[in-house]
Amino acid sequence: MIFFNSFADKYKYNRMPQEQSDYIRTITFKERFKKFNVPLFKIPMLTIDIVKKYKEMIPDLETIGDIKRVLHELKKRRV
Repeated sequence: MIFFNSFADKYKYNRMPQEQSDYIRTITFKERFKKFNVPLFKIPMLTIDIVKKYKEMIPDLETIGDIKRVLHELKKRRV
């Protein structure tokens, strides 16, 4: 939702209110785009921008708890 709202001005659509986040998770992407007036022709460029933003943030992500050990164990088991 944070990334979606960060591009609202650029693509001229309505922001998703934080207090509706539980509800928003229950509807499809198509319903979300319609509810927040995202023009269909802008969705491909919006998607590209959001993916770029995610990729920029990956180096700054911190692991949670013992997840590194769990992931290495799963890789070793080829799960």
